Amino acid sequence: MTIELRPIDASELGAFLTTDLAAFGMVAPSAAAIEEEARLVELERTLAVFDGDEIVATCDAYSFAMTVPGGAAVPVAAVSAVSVAATHRRRGHLRSMMARQLDDVAALGESMAVLNASEAAIYGRFGYGLASLYQSWQLDTVRSGFREPVADLPLRLVPRERVKADLVDLYERWRPTRPGAMTHTDAWWDCVLARRQDWRGGGNIFVVVCDADPAGAHRGGFAIYTIDNRTPVGTWTLHVRDIVAADDVVLARLWRYLLDVDLVATVEAPVVALDDPLRWRLTDPRQLRTTDLRDYLFVRLLDVEVALASRRYAVADELVVEVTDAFRPVTAGRYRVQGGPGGATCARTTDEPDLVLDIAELGSLFLGGVSARELAAVGRIRATAPDGVERAEAFFRWPVPPFCVTRF
Repeated sequence: MTIELRPIDASELGAFLTTDLAAFGMVAPSAAAIEEEARLVELERTLAVFDGDEIVATCDAYSFAMTVPGGAAVPVAAVSAVSVAATHRRRGHLRSMMARQLDDVAALGESMAVLNASEAAIYGRFGYGLASLYQSWQLDTVRSGFREPVADLPLRLVPRERVKADLVDLYERWRPTRPGAMTHTDAWWDCVLARRQDWRGGGNIFVVVCDADPAGAHRGGFAIYTIDNRTPVGTWTLHVRDIVAADDVVLARLWRYLLDVDLVATVEAPVVALDDPLRWRLTDPRQLRTTDLRDYLFVRLLDVEVALASRRYAVADELVVEVTDAFRPVTAGRYRVQGGPGGATCARTTDEPDLVLDIAELGSLFLGGVSARELAAVGRIRATAPDGVERAEAFFRWPVPPFCVTRF
């Protein structure tokens, strides 16, 4: 059979999704799922490996903008649907798709690609570096009292049919404050709020809104949640889908609401930012159980100069970094990055480096949530200047850790 790598057309979307879902242990998509995906997919950004007429490997990308340290929104390719059929493994199909996709991303002028990985060991060899983590919580509502009362901010429980405009406004107030947060299209919001549940959202959801204060005292927020009421009354479980607030006072009010919903015994929050301070509000912090700590965003820089100049840095400094890139040698080289809280520049240089690292490690540092000191301790960064690691630690780290609520 002839092997061909190319984007799909609209008539091939069902077969594309079938191959992708099978790789994740799921059966062929329903007509409703295909119709929903058709509203989101960018056909020109899909790639499929065809063995004759059969699709045996897939990947695609969504066009988002991602918040970087300092608040700028930078265009990124959000890579998704990466799969290879079990019948066609170890034939180089994944490598060929990754190479072609990165070429396409660079040709579009995007300085980086991002993804979340079902298998974290796969993508380092293609230059992706782990850049963000999240935690999962479980709380006993009976023992979830707060040390101090929260502000009695008004809340609204809004039907899904009328809430999209509220969520768009509140999300856009929050997004610039959090590295790693992604822009959402109208079609994406429709999936988050859809009656049909899939991995992006939807289903039997409740949405509680705290409106932004007109006087500017706070920027508001929202929570999306579901309730499992299949157990006896009083033992139900509330599942927090999303909780978004740019202000701690609003965040505390939303958590207090979620923990006080009638007939609920347990609150489970599978995706929580690392810096959420809820534990410290509790009279008994042991009642908040961290049930998981997981990786999420992996970052792959393609245009180092543009990417490093797009973000801000915690302290003013100037570093020369030597970047290796075996998968995409055109990106390798030495770069001088000058920056601080007010702005940054980056350009190629021939000067001696302060640090030597792979493009994946530079991706890990990019969002400000990974420690240069820790990477150096395990040999993934090598300092060539005596103070190179300590300067990199102070320079790249950002006081707000990255967090992304977008499932892509």
